[in-house]
Amino acid sequence: MHLAVVIPTINGGETFLKMLAGLRGQSLAPQTLLVIDSGSVDDTVPQALAYGAQVHKIRASEFNHGATRELGRHLVKADYYLFMTQDALPAHPQLLENLVKPLIKRQDIGLVYGRQLPRSVAHPLEVWNRRFNYPVTSQLKRKADRVHLGLKTVFCSNVCAVYRSSALDAVGGFPPVIMCEDQYVAARMIEAGYSIYYAAEAPVFHSHNYSMMEEFKRYFDAGVFFGSHERWIVDHFGTPGSEGFLSFQEGRRYLISSGKPHLIPYLMLRLLIKYVGYQLGSRERFLSISLKSRLSLHRNFWRN
Repeated sequence: MHLAVVIPTINGGETFLKMLAGLRGQSLAPQTLLVIDSGSVDDTVPQALAYGAQVHKIRASEFNHGATRELGRHLVKADYYLFMTQDALPAHPQLLENLVKPLIKRQDIGLVYGRQLPRSVAHPLEVWNRRFNYPVTSQLKRKADRVHLGLKTVFCSNVCAVYRSSALDAVGGFPPVIMCEDQYVAARMIEAGYSIYYAAEAPVFHSHNYSMMEEFKRYFDAGVFFGSHERWIVDHFGTPGSEGFLSFQEGRRYLISSGKPHLIPYLMLRLLIKYVGYQLGSRERFLSISLKSRLSLHRNFWRN
């Protein structure tokens, strides 16, 4: 078994150093650590080299969520590829072991993604978001589950996810999409007969306190992906609309139970911003390239 860890980086700083320390203490050591750096000007590259990683440099303008990860798996040949982001901090010494274990036990599983825990500085709504998307119970998801799970059937995250190499080959690898390359591959795998597995026992600390504008831009890009460029995923698995209503209901209950009901209007406002961003992104074909670039969190996608 050859396990390769692939991490895209840019100015990872102290957080990246902590991540490397977390990888060093794992019960299962990867055979290869590949860092694909997009022009860091801090000590990210020296840190990676000191750890013993292979480093491949690209220009910042060349970075793409899907294409850069696809590059990574062609630079290193492995049986399993663990893709992580530079700010995902291992929360357990058996993280890698618990991610790979389901792939070894079941040949029908194409990918396994880990649980994300909020950082200590996370906003209450971000704490709830992590609880909503990453529950305490592990779950195997198959094609038949789309009847009751809808779009959640293909939900996963490359913040921390390991893929079977042969399954990636079977679905054509990662495409050069604006975002959600992980869910694209998950959907292709589900359609091809593979299962995907959520490993709650494989946690990392990872969360963001996005501003209102950043949230809008993220969901504009999500609208571009699901509502315009990759509409087939929504056609096969359902729209995100019902998920948004459920997230409001669950979020409202969480805020009340945690003694923060005053944040309910803030929750409603953020969900409205997400909705508007998504709807606008799904209609991006009516917008100019320059406007789409300004509305997008991933501006290089439009420049390229």
